[in-house]
Formats: sequence, structure tokens, C-alpha cells
Amino acid sequence: MTTIQQAIFLDGGPGQIDYWFNQLTDTNANSSTGYSLSDHAFDSLGNIVVAGTSVNNTWPDNKHFWHKIGKNGDILVTRTFSDSNSASDVTDIAIDSSDNIYAALGNARFVKWDSSYNIVYSKQNTWSNSNQNYGDSGVGGGSLTLSGNALTYYSIGSNRRAMQVDASTGETTSATTASAGNTFFGIGGFGKTSQGNFLCGSVNSPSTNNDNYWMVATTSLTQQFCFYSESTASTCRGIDYINGNYYIVGMRATGAAGDALMYKLGSYSSSGNQGILWSRRIRNINNTSNGAYQSQFYDVAGDSEGNIYTVGNSPDSGTIQGGIIMKFDYTGTVVWSRFIQHTYGATYVTKLTIDSNDTLWVNIDVKGSAPGSSDVCGVAKLPSNGLFIGTYCGFTVTDWSNGFNSSYQSFNHNAQNGAVPTFFSGGSSLTMGSPVTVSYTEPTVPGSSGQCKSMLPTNGQAEFTTPGTYTWVAPPDVTSVSVVAIGGGGGGSASVTGSDDNEWSAGGGGGLGYKNNIAVTPGQTYTVVVGAGGAGAPSAPQTTAEGKGGQGGDSYFIDTSTVKGGGGGDQGVGGDFVGDNQNV
Repeated sequence: MTTIQQAIFLDGGPGQIDYWFNQLTDTNANSSTGYSLSDHAFDSLGNIVVAGTSVNNTWPDNKHFWHKIGKNGDILVTRTFSDSNSASDVTDIAIDSSDNIYAALGNARFVKWDSSYNIVYSKQNTWSNSNQNYGDSGVGGGSLTLSGNALTYYSIGSNRRAMQVDASTGETTSATTASAGNTFFGIGGFGKTSQGNFLCGSVNSPSTNNDNYWMVATTSLTQQFCFYSESTASTCRGIDYINGNYYIVGMRATGAAGDALMYKLGSYSSSGNQGILWSRRIRNINNTSNGAYQSQFYDVAGDSEGNIYTVGNSPDSGTIQGGIIMKFDYTGTVVWSRFIQHTYGATYVTKLTIDSNDTLWVNIDVKGSAPGSSDVCGVAKLPSNGLFIGTYCGFTVTDWSNGFNSSYQSFNHNAQNGAVPTFFSGGSSLTMGSPVTVSYTEPTVPGSSGQCKSMLPTNGQAEFTTPGTYTWVAPPDVTSVSVVAIGGGGGGSASVTGSDDNEWSAGGGGGLGYKNNIAVTPGQTYTVVVGAGGAGAPSAPQTTAEGKGGQGGDSYFIDTSTVKGGGGGDQGVGGDFVGDNQNV
């Protein structure tokens, strides 16, 4: 009996983009409040720099840090900073074309690292002739942007302030302050868009019916957009400008719990529907009686094809918060949705950037509740097709398509009658004080030593050598494959006399077919068949009967008309093939 090895090989080509989850752990952090990311930015080589704060119980209890993480998920550099006179927890970063890194640490404090990661300056700015601090401690966020040699910082303390800072010195050149008069403008987030940078939040009107509004203010501290939300708590968290339209995300409460909400804007108007083209409300499937199942979006971004992505949080059935990542097409229809949880407890996805390759970069915060656990945070590099379901370090990603009530996807915005009130009319200039150099320490934030990196499945080769029928799922970013298929060999014949007779010869070899550049769709399942070798006829003296061997089975990908290695026959007849090649 003679058979030829049967096999099929699929080659998706070398992996061009590596996707990963990176879990960061600070063993010194307070497990309930402290190791979190607030911003990220990219250097000239495409490495991501994530910045945040690690909180412990030793004054000053806030340790600012940034990690530079390479495109393959490895931590390259870690730098830390602690001001002995302040525990402010505002951290936002910017990177210039020379890869200098700038951080805003609250209270008008700015730090610059050069491209070799040495501190160039550490400055704290003041205002008025008496050198007053800006005083935005305890508010948990701010926004720093860079244009040329000018840094602009937007604080979110009780008074809104915009500061222009000389990037070469860290000293303010001008500052503006504004308030919402008799109302309170609570900042929920910031938007760094191609059309400018914005403060995004909410206003509670002083009127008797306690009306609420989403509000977006410009960098000059004037009112840009304002959306009526009736007498319900609401807030704007993020804004971006995507393919000619603004998209705004946040939360709108319904009783005790809120729903994640997204607006798409056309031509804005201060009356009527205020230019809203459509609204999408994502309500947790368990939020049936305005209970504890609140959802909200924190950030929004778009890809090159006009799809929209949002990130935020929503609870599981046990009311433990999980991070959510959702993809919508340009009509607002959900394409896919993902739910992220961590073994330590409540998980939030807080920031999203989409690069020129349509790759998703996200910040993840975990507020651990497990006994003895330290806080962790994470950053992930993910494919836009949503193919990252699985477990990576402490993060578990599941499909969330049944986690929200689809009947709430379309939401009719209830616009108020008449013009929207002007809450935020513009700022006034502040007198500059004298900047001072701030002493600092560089505490230990483990990060790199506490790193856990998990790679997502990448492109490469798949090999099937055991006869049978299989399914193969195209990995992320694999859009074509090259296939080699070898059929099962034919079985050998048997002769009673053992005479040299051409009719009773060895079985034929399996055919080999190969085909390059077969189009596939990432995430789609395809059929793979590996043909078995043909059975050989029994030989004397086990039998007195002569016979021919069995036919070998076909090996193919998708179907026998795509690429095939045909099974070998008896009498030495080789198998046929379908593909780009010659028989072997």
C-alpha cells in the first residue's frame, strides 16, 4: 500500500500590524482610587505615550507619570514626577515634532522633558499682582494642546481658565477666565478636534423647572453649542469633528440611571432641533426601571471610511461597571459592540484615538475592589473590525450586542421652544503673576515591572495535515491568503500471483494545487477540507482476491473550484488540481 501525505497550508502573509492589550500595575497605588490614565499622545515614530496619576497614602499622595509604549506593546520609557507642595491630580500631555514631551499637572504647573527624557523645566505659574495660584486642584482633569511654540491649557476648576504658555520656558504669556454667571458650567471632558479644541459639559439653568443643558465651549471660553435636555441630569463628555460633522457624546439621565448618548450635528441652530441630524441612545438591557444600570460615553472618534466609534462604561447584570467600545456606521447603526471587564472589578474605557491605519488606541481604567489588589490601568491597540474578543492579561472582552436595548438606538431629541439661553458669553483677561521653578521628586511607579502584555492573534500561516473538515477564521487585517492544497494519495493495488502486472500498481500521488491572493474578509469563517489517503487493497497471503486501491480524497479551501489538490487514483494515476500551478 502506498499513500502520499495529504495537507493544506494557508498563508495570510507576515503580520503587518500587531494588536495587543497592555496591563499596567502599580503595587504602591491605593486600590480604590489610584492608578489611572488621563491622556495619551503619539511621538514621531508612532509610539504611544500614556499619562496619568498614581495615588497612595503618603503625602504628596499623587504621583504623576507617563509611559512610552512601543508599537508592539512593550514599555520603552517611564518617567515620574511629584511636587512636594501639591497633590493636584490633573495630568494632560502634548508632544512636539522633536519628541519633547509636555505635561500639565494642574494649578498652572507645566513640566517639559526633552527627547532624551530629561526634565528641561518644571514651572508653576500664578496670576494677579499678589501671585495667586490658579487653584484647579481636586477636579480631576484638564486639557493641554500644542501649536508651534505655544501650549494652551484649559483648566476645569470653579472658574474656567485658558492659558497660553511659552513651550520653551513653561511660563504663561496670557490667561483668560470666564464663568457661567448664575449657573454652574460643569466640565465633563474635552475635545481636541481638527476644527479646534473644546470644553464639553453641562449647565443647570437657574429657572424654576431646573432645566438641564449639554454645553460645548470654545477655546476662547465662549458658548459654541448648547442642547436642551429637559429636567434631567445630563452631561457632555466628548466631541470630535468627523467627515464634515461634529459628533458629541455623553450621558442623559432617566430617573436614577442614565443612558449613553451620541448626537450627530449638521448646521447648528440656537432654536428648533439645534441642528441635530440624529441621536443615538444606548440603554443597558437591565435598565428597565431607572435603576442602577447607568451607561455613558466618554469619547468619540471616526475612521477613514466614515464609521464612528465610542467608548465608555455600562454595568453587567451584577451592576459591576465594564468598559464598552462600540462601532456605528455613518447612519448611526451599530456595527459591533464590545464589553471589557477586569478581574479586579469596575472597568472604564476613557479615551480613544484612531490613527491613519484605522487602528484603535484606548485608555482603560480599573477601580479594583478585589481584596489586597492594587489598582491597574491599561492601554490597548485594537483592530477596527472588532475581532478582539478573548482574555488578555486581566482583561476579558465579550460581545455586547445583547447588552443594550436596541429599541433605544434611535432617540428623538426634545428641543426646547425658542432660542437657547446664552450661558457662557466669553472670558476676561487675567493679570500675570510671577512664575516659579517647582522642586520635584521622581517617585517609583512600577509600570514597566508590573507590565502584562497580551498579543492578539496575528497574520501568519495555518497548517492542516490531518484528514477532515475544518473551519478557519480570517484574522484581523488579513484580506487575502495564499493556499497550497495537497490531495490524499491513492491506495495501492493487491495481486494474488504477485506477477508484474501494470493493472496492479501502486496508488497515484495526490495532486498539488496552489493559488495566491484569494480574497477573504477578516472575521469571516471559511471551509478547509483535508483529503484522506485511499485505502490500499489487502495483499497475499491475507487474501486470495486481487483488487485495486481506493481513491484518495480531495483537499481544498472554500470549495473545489477555488483551489484544490485532487485525490490520487489507482494504477499510479495522480490527482488533478485547481489553482495556478502544474501537477507534481
